[in-house]
Amino acid sequence: MYPPDGYEYISHLAHGQATTWIGRSIPDGREVVVKTLELKRVDDWKGIELFEREINTLQQLSHASIPEFIRFISDTHENSKRWHIVQEKVNGHTIESTLASSFSEQRLKKIAEQVLETLVYLQKYSPPLLHRDLKPANIILDGAHLWIIDFGSVRHVVPSRVGGSTVAGTSGYMAPEQLMGRADMSSDLYGLGMTLIQMITRTHPDDLPKKRMKVQWEEAATIPLSDEFRAFINKLSEPHPENRFPKAEDALKGMNRTAPPASLIPKTGSTSLVVKKIDNKTVLARGYGVSFDPKSLTGVAMMVGAGVVTLTLLYIFNVFILFPALVLLVYLATKSTNTSFKFSGQNIDIEKGWLFKSKHQFSIETLLELEDKRRFKYPFEIDTTLLTGPLSFRERTSLLEELQSIAASQYDAGQEGSIFDFQSAAQHTLEVEHDEKKNGN
Repeated sequence: MYPPDGYEYISHLAHGQATTWIGRSIPDGREVVVKTLELKRVDDWKGIELFEREINTLQQLSHASIPEFIRFISDTHENSKRWHIVQEKVNGHTIESTLASSFSEQRLKKIAEQVLETLVYLQKYSPPLLHRDLKPANIILDGAHLWIIDFGSVRHVVPSRVGGSTVAGTSGYMAPEQLMGRADMSSDLYGLGMTLIQMITRTHPDDLPKKRMKVQWEEAATIPLSDEFRAFINKLSEPHPENRFPKAEDALKGMNRTAPPASLIPKTGSTSLVVKKIDNKTVLARGYGVSFDPKSLTGVAMMVGAGVVTLTLLYIFNVFILFPALVLLVYLATKSTNTSFKFSGQNIDIEKGWLFKSKHQFSIETLLELEDKRRFKYPFEIDTTLLTGPLSFRERTSLLEELQSIAASQYDAGQEGSIFDFQSAAQHTLEVEHDEKKNGN
C-alpha cells in the first residue's frame, strides 16, 4: 500500500472495493485508520457514490461512539485517482473477534443500550441517517465503551414514493426489506438484533433455523436470559418492519419495560402473544392456536364471524349486566343518604350516606357554640347515643361543610365552650339556617 502524502503505512485491516489500513501521521506520530478507494478498480458508479456519501456523512457526525473524522484526501498514484478517508484510530476489539467469549445479560444490555443511543443520534438528523450494515465486525468494544465503524453503507431515509435505494448490507444481519432497497429506521434495529443473537448463540444468523422468515434462536442460547430481554430481542429481530420497534428511541425505551410473566409467554408457534404499552400499562393480546390469511376467503369469514361474536357478547353484557348495574348504582347513590350522629366521650361522630359514606368528628364544646350562632330548621329525634334527622342529600352535605368550617375556626381561635349536656339537649328543638347572609353570619 502506497500511503498518501503525510502518512506512513503500518498494517492492513480489511479489503473490499476499498482498502482499510492502519497508518501514522508523519508530523505528529498519531495513529489513524485510512480507507482508500482506487477509482479505476471500482466495478460501477454505485461504489463511488457510496464512498462519496460516506465522506459527506462522516464530515458532519460528532458522537462519542463514532470515531472522529480527521480529513479527506484526493491524490493520484501511478496515473490512478485515489480517495482517502482518514479517521481516528480507536482501541479495542470487534465483537466478531470476541464471539468465543461468554457475555452476561447485563453486558449485552449495556452494548445494546450504547448502540441504540448512537442510532438515536443518527436518526435525529433530517432526514434520518441509516447505517445499514450493523454487525459484529462493525462494532468495536473497548472496555465499557463501544464504537460503531464502517459507514460505507450509510444513507438517508428515502420516502417510498421516490423508489428503492441501493441494496447494501451483509447477509444474516441485513433486514429483509433492505433486499428491496426499502430500508427504514427499524432496519438498523434488525442488524442489532441479529448481532445480539450471534453473541448469545455463538452461531451466525444464517446458520440458525428459520420459521416464516424469523430466526429461531432461543433453543440455541448459551447463556441464561430473562423473559424481558428475550422478548426485546425477538421484537428487534422481527422480519416484518411493522412488528419491530419503529425507531431506535422506541427500542431504547422498550428495553427496560416489564415483559409479561413467563407463564403467559407462548411455548409453541401456534400461539401468539402481542405485548403493547399503552399509557404506561402493559396490554397483552394472546391467540389460541388460530392463524389465517386475511386476504383469503376463509380468513375473511373468520374475521366476520369473530366480529359478530364480539358484538353479540358486548350487547349481552351492556343490556343484562352493565345497564342494570348502573341503574342500581344511581338508585343507591340518590336514596342512601342517611346521616347519623354518634356521641363518644366529649366528641360527636357524624356519618353520612350508606353506599358512599363520609365520616367527621367534632368536639362537643365546639358544637355547643352553634346554639349561639346557628338555629336549626328541622327537628331532630334525639337519643343519648344516636341522633338522626330527615335532611335531604344536599342539605346534609351543606350541614357537614358548615360544621367542619365552624369547628376549624373554633380550634384556630382557641375558643372553648361549656360541656354539652345530653339530657338538656334532648329538650331542645334544633333548627338549621343555610342562608348565612340572612342571619348576618
